[in-house]
Order: sequence, then structure tokens, then C-alpha cells
Amino acid sequence: MVEEKIFHDITSFYLENLPKQILDLFIPQVSVAVTKEALPSFAAQLDVPGAVRTRESNQAMAEVFTRLRSVVESHEYSFVRLGSKSPKDVEALYGTLKVSTAKDALLMFAVSKRIRADVNWNFLYGYPPVFFVRPWMDLSPWREFRCFIRNRELEGISQYFCRNRAEFPEIAHEARSIAKAVTRFIREKVIPMAEHDTFACDVYYTTAAPLIVDYNPLTGRTGLCFFDASLPPPERPEVRFRHNGGIVALPLPQENP
Repeated sequence: MVEEKIFHDITSFYLENLPKQILDLFIPQVSVAVTKEALPSFAAQLDVPGAVRTRESNQAMAEVFTRLRSVVESHEYSFVRLGSKSPKDVEALYGTLKVSTAKDALLMFAVSKRIRADVNWNFLYGYPPVFFVRPWMDLSPWREFRCFIRNRELEGISQYFCRNRAEFPEIAHEARSIAKAVTRFIREKVIPMAEHDTFACDVYYTTAAPLIVDYNPLTGRTGLCFFDASLPPPERPEVRFRHNGGIVALPLPQENP
């Protein structure tokens, strides 16, 4: 079945299926797996068609919830996502993705169309999802960049937050340092450890060391930020960002600078 093959191909990009060496490059987080026995109950909580709670599945989900609550509530505030994606589509509704309890996280998941769509596929193919939890961090939006890797080559880096003509003076001020640090990080640490030849990788830049925020397939549905079809393709890899009302393109360092 074509759809089933697509689903299983996509799950190779889920955080729980990435090599440990890649996960170690992420912002530190803890995983809590939904068991196969708990999946029907979890799916039913999100109103997935055909998912029915039973005494056994409710008990199994209660055990998962206890583990999730222990991790989430070990921090003052937490960020919770699935290995497939985050519930970022509800951020406008809640004003934040910060939660203080596991119950709040599950309520947020129940509202998120992104999460519900994924759990629908999880239930359909009997694939239990995995929660990932990290302490809440106030991440500066100017520090996040989307990197595009194709055939194990870095094709480009873009300012991640591009909507509403967002412009961050900090990027222009540190552009060369950003290009150097993120390029080295992707080429020397991410690509050698990745099992995929083509993917998109969201990176958080710091002067200490970049960290991975997210890792996704690079397909026709992937947001390309400042590398979308409305802008000319680069002649060589470059980092793009908005500055003084326009898009600036700075060439990335050569392979062996």
C-alpha cells in the first residue's frame, strides 16, 4: 500500500528514530514513549476516528501519563512535542507553547490540528508515538536558522522566522560568524551522523555551539523560507536573511576554508 510505505518512510525522520549521535546534537530533551497498549486511549483523547478506550488501554495510558507528568513537572515550565512535530499551530491561540503540567500539554495536543493529524496516522498504522520534553527556554527568534541538505551537501541556510517581513538586526551584525559556525556544524557534525542524504535541519545559533531544534524531510511541502520559488536559486551555497527591507545573501565558507 503506497500510503503505508509513505508513512513508514516519514517515520524515519521522527526524533525517536534518529541516530543517538544526531539526538545528542539537539537541545537536551527527554523522551516518554506511548506504549502500543496505550495508543487507543491516547488516540481517543484526541478524537481520532475509530479509536475506542478500553479498561486496559486506559490503564496503560494512565501509566504513560504518570511518566510524562514526572518529566514535565520536574521543571517549572516545559516544552512538549511528539517525535513527529510540535503543536506550534496553537501558539497563536494560547500565546505560548509553555506548559507547567502534563495535563496542559495534552489539552494543547487535543486542540492542535498538526498533532491530531499525526496521531490519526499513528493509530491507523499501529505506531505508538513518543513525547519529547525539555525545560522551557526563551529562545531568541533571530538565532534560529533552517538548513537545507541535499545529497549530503549543504545547499543553503535561511533565517527561520520569515513571515510578516521579520527583520533582525542581530543577524546582519553577526552574519559572518553565523555562516561560519552553522556551516561547520552541519558539515562536520550533522551530515556525517545523519542516515538521510536529503533533509532540512533547524539550528539554534549560539556563540558556544549551535544546537538542533528540529529535523525533517526536505520535500515539496517543506517550508523553504528565503529559498522559495519566488527568489532566484543561488549559484553557490549561501545564508539568506532580511536586512534593510530586502533579502541579503552571504556566500557560505568553502568546504576547506
